[in-house]
Amino acid sequence: MTIDGAALQFLLDYDGWAMEQIFTSAAQLDEAAFAAPAGPGHAVPRETLLHCVGGMRSWRERLQGTPATPPPDTATVRTAATARALWREEHERLRAYVAGLAAAELDETLEQRRPDRVLVAERWQFVVHLVLHNMQHRSELAQALTLLGHSPGQIGLTAYLQQRGPAPAST
Repeated sequence: MTIDGAALQFLLDYDGWAMEQIFTSAAQLDEAAFAAPAGPGHAVPRETLLHCVGGMRSWRERLQGTPATPPPDTATVRTAATARALWREEHERLRAYVAGLAAAELDETLEQRRPDRVLVAERWQFVVHLVLHNMQHRSELAQALTLLGHSPGQIGLTAYLQQRGPAPAST
């Protein structure tokens, strides 16, 4: 199985839209609520959002073969607006990176060494991993934000499709 660049961009578009829903809800939190767990065993909005930003950055850098940059410093990110700016910047870098890949590069098998294992997959599969990783954490954040009284509402793919409207005509 393979996936083309247009399909990856579609997934990244949805990912960006869904995260914007989360950020809109998180923006309603004061600094204390943004930096605290929603309840026992629930996500801390700030740390979870920054984990998504850092994960996207580190995976993109690995895929590009560029040196790793440090993850965002939670101490300097006090508001959802600051986290949103970091997210948008990193998401745009990932979108631009994927848009610049040829089909053969998307299908290229890569080896990613981790401290405890070696991951071998096609480049497009690692990009899909990033979307699904964010989806997992969006679900945790949606629950936490709902507990804090700021539900992001429907963030599933069909909600995105409905809001987006008819798909652009293919050429």
